[in-house]
Amino acid sequence: MERYKRSLSEADMLKAIADYVAAENGIFWHIRNARGQNLVGAPDVICVLPPRAHRAPGLVAFLELKTDQDVLTESQRHALFLLERATEIVSGVVRPVPHNTLIEITLDEVLELLGKQP
Repeated sequence: MERYKRSLSEADMLKAIADYVAAENGIFWHIRNARGQNLVGAPDVICVLPPRAHRAPGLVAFLELKTDQDVLTESQRHALFLLERATEIVSGVVRPVPHNTLIEITLDEVLELLGKQP
């Protein structure tokens, strides 16, 4: 393996991914530190890419960045395991009474979308 690949830092990888997502007119989120929040196990990066000619439709990526020496935690491994197997994307604005019926849904509707049975 080329020497430069082994020396890549998380910052190097983060910048390369952010630059690519920006160039593709996508959305890039970076979770800097999940500790102390309800984000334990959350990946470092979430990005959304619009449909492109060589890959359709669009793409949502959840990425954990690790250097060659870093170790994946069990909570990170579990989160990535579940994320890799997800087959649906749900998005919207949840309000008690939706204002815009195209993107807004009620709490009951989101719980139903998440699989809760009545």
